[in-house]
Amino acid sequence: MQNRSQGFTLIELLVTIAIIASLAILVFSIINPAKRIQAARLATTNVNQESIRKAISVKLIDSPNSFSNPVSCPAGPIPTTPTVMRSLGGYDIAPCLTGYLSKMPVNLVDGGYFNAIDDYNTKFNISQDLATNSVVIGRDLSAPLVNLAYALVDTIPVDMWPQSITAVGTKLYVANWGINKVAVIDTANSNSVTYINVGTSPYISAAVGTKVYVSNVEDNTVSVIDTTTDTVLIDISVGQRPNYIIAIGTKIYVVNKESRDVSVIDTTTDTVIATIDVENGAYFLTNVGTKLYVANTDKNSITVIDSTSDSVVATISLTFSPRQMGGLGNKLYVPDNSTSDVIVIDTTTDTIIGSPIAVGAVPNYAFGYGTKVYISNNGNGTVSVIDSTTDTVVSTVSVGSGPVSINALGTDIFVANYNDSTVSIINSSTYAVTPPISLGSNQGPDFVTVVGDKVYTSNNDGGNLSVIGLQ
Repeated sequence: MQNRSQGFTLIELLVTIAIIASLAILVFSIINPAKRIQAARLATTNVNQESIRKAISVKLIDSPNSFSNPVSCPAGPIPTTPTVMRSLGGYDIAPCLTGYLSKMPVNLVDGGYFNAIDDYNTKFNISQDLATNSVVIGRDLSAPLVNLAYALVDTIPVDMWPQSITAVGTKLYVANWGINKVAVIDTANSNSVTYINVGTSPYISAAVGTKVYVSNVEDNTVSVIDTTTDTVLIDISVGQRPNYIIAIGTKIYVVNKESRDVSVIDTTTDTVIATIDVENGAYFLTNVGTKLYVANTDKNSITVIDSTSDSVVATISLTFSPRQMGGLGNKLYVPDNSTSDVIVIDTTTDTIIGSPIAVGAVPNYAFGYGTKVYISNNGNGTVSVIDSTTDTVVSTVSVGSGPVSINALGTDIFVANYNDSTVSIINSSTYAVTPPISLGSNQGPDFVTVVGDKVYTSNNDGGNLSVIGLQ
C-alpha cells in the first residue's frame, strides 16, 4: 500500500484556515468591545432607517398628498436630491411624522441625535424619485454635524447702500439705494449677481407671486419686476417719497411720507386703486391680520387701515414718535425711544392697554416670535425679551453695539448690530447668546433676512450682503 505524503490536502488546509479565522474573530470581539459596540450601533441604525421608511409609507397610504399639505407637513414635499433630515438646515421631517413615530430614529453610527422635535439631526439623507414615486433613505456620510455652529460663510458684493432683501424662489432681490438698481442674486448658481435698473433711490421691496415691487423714494414710483425674466414691467406713480411697502393678499400698500398718504396697488393690474390719507411723517407700516398700522413720526400717532375696505378705521394718539413696531397675536408693540418704554396696543379695539413696559435705552425695533417679543435697544447694546402673555420683560440680553433689526431661524434669534458690524444669536428658549459673528470692519448691517437655512444681512456701509450659515 502506498504511503500518504506528510503534507495537508487542499481541503484540510481550507478547513483549518476557516477554523483559525473564526477563532480569531471570536477572540477579537472579546478583546475589542468597541467593535462590538459599533456593530450593535450599525444594526440599530439599519433598523432605524427602515422604521423611518415604513412610517413614511404608512403616512402616504393614509393620505397620499400629505407631504404636499403644509398643515400635515410644514417642511413641504420630500426633496428630490439627498437631503439630511434634521430640525435646522435640512429637511425637517419630524413634525410631518407626528403620530407615526414616537420620536425620530437616528443614525447612531455617524453621530445622529434626537433631543426634541425641534432639536435633532438624524444623520440620514432622504430623497424622492418622482419617476418611480419611491423614497430613498440612506446614511449621511458627511462629517458629523453635532457640533455645528453658525458662522459667516460668504460675502456677496452688491454695490452702494443695499437696503431690503426679498426672496423669490432661489433668487434674492436687493434694493441698492446708491446706484438706482436692484441686485439679483442667484443662490442656485454660486451667488452670481446681475442688476436691474429701477427708479431713483430704491428702498423697500415686497413680493406677490412672481413679481417684486420696489419703492423708489426720490422719484415717487414703485418699480414692478417680473422675476421670470428679471425685467421691469412698469413703474407705477404713487405719492411723494414712498418708503415702506407691504403685501396683503393681491394688494401692495405703499406709505408716502411727504404726501401723507398710502397708495394701494392692485397687483393683478398693477394700477393704483386707492389713496388713503394718513398723517404727517407717515414712514413705517406693518400689519396685524387684515389691519394695517401706519407710524406717523411727525404727528405722534398711528393710523389704522382696514385692508378689506381700504379705509381708515382708527387713529391712535401717542406722546412720542413711533417707528418700527411689531405685532404678535392680537397685540401691537410700539417702542418709545424717548422714554425707553414699549407700549402695547390691543388690535381688536385699537386702544392702548396696560402700563408702558420699561426696556433698554433707545428701543427702536420690535420683533414678535413664538410667544415672545424681542426689542432691540440701540442705546445700550441689549435686547429686551417680553413675554406676550404677561407683557413683562423676562430677560435682557447683551448683544453687540447698536442693535437694529431682528429675525429668527428655528430656535435662534438673529440681531444685526450696526455700530460694530456683528450679528448676535440668542437662543429663544434659554436666552443664552453666542459670541457675536463679525461681518468685517465698517459694514453697517441694517436689514436681516432669513431665506431657507441661511441668514442674510444687507450691509449699508460695506456695499455687500453677509451670508450666515451652519458650519
